[in-house]
Amino acid sequence: MTNTADYPENYISQSPEERHAALEKLSNAIKTNLPKGFEEGIQYGMIGY
Repeated sequence: MTNTADYPENYISQSPEERHAALEKLSNAIKTNLPKGFEEGIQYGMIGY
């Protein structure tokens, strides 16, 4: 699967339906525990921080 999303929310919505909940849960867990100064974005075609 090639994902051409430009925002993390779009990446999740363009992924297969059965992966949405897991990707959202993972994204929330990472954002909750990131040190200050990190931001979620799209890098190399996938979500990065």
